[in-house]
Amino acid sequence: AVVSTQSTGYRMPQETLKRARDFFQNFIGTKNFFNYSCGRKFKDPSCMRFLRSITVSDPFISNDLEWVSITLHGDSFIYHQIRKTVGMTIAVLRNITPEGYFERSWTEERLDLPLAPGLGLVLGEVRVDRYNIKFGDNGFHKPIVWEPYEEKVNEFKKRVIYSNIFAKEKRESSMFIWLQTLKNHTFYTGNVIPTILQTPSEKPAEGDGVVEKVTEAVSNVEKGVTEGDSFVEKGVSGVEKGISDVEKTGEEDRNGNEKVESIDNEASVVST
Repeated sequence: AVVSTQSTGYRMPQETLKRARDFFQNFIGTKNFFNYSCGRKFKDPSCMRFLRSITVSDPFISNDLEWVSITLHGDSFIYHQIRKTVGMTIAVLRNITPEGYFERSWTEERLDLPLAPGLGLVLGEVRVDRYNIKFGDNGFHKPIVWEPYEEKVNEFKKRVIYSNIFAKEKRESSMFIWLQTLKNHTFYTGNVIPTILQTPSEKPAEGDGVVEKVTEAVSNVEKGVTEGDSFVEKGVSGVEKGISDVEKTGEEDRNGNEKVESIDNEASVVST
């Protein structure tokens, strides 16, 4: 994954680089990446993934922007795992979510983790170490290694892949735009009402338009509940009256059956 910030004058402090390298080590090992994917349940075995290493390169300049290359080596990955890993790390480094929140991401609680832009995410290499150990020297197969082609592969990456990533970020600013919206990320769970994380200076003052809109919305809800209660009361009253009529007449013929069916239909509409 290649990450940049759309500012020609920005340069990453060494302290920030060290914090990033240190924090990424929290992802190493076998972990349940349930919150780092989507559409999976916590106890789904496919959420268990093993990361061998994460390295962060020294910053470098391309198209007047500073970049770092983040290399993740794992046995396999699931959908969104890498982008949410990078997104969570950036959120912690920018103090948008406390590091304590990171520990909750490994629990069964469903969290909404930030999803970093996909631009810059590439599959760098496929390793088949276990195949080579088992079959590489058995006399019938040859080991699958990339070292003889490494120079050509790296030249192709720089000329075709990386150059397009650098140019597109310079043109579209996908990372820069995402970073600007990251401070509004709620990190809410599916079990609670989302609350925007705000600094004290960002909280709406009394009489602010946000407060006024919320008050108006609450008023409309109360009004709707009142009117709904009135409608339900009228419907229930009609049903009770109809049942009373049936009990008084005690009719068992077709007309009586039709009357009861009509009452049942009305009741189902009211309850709906």
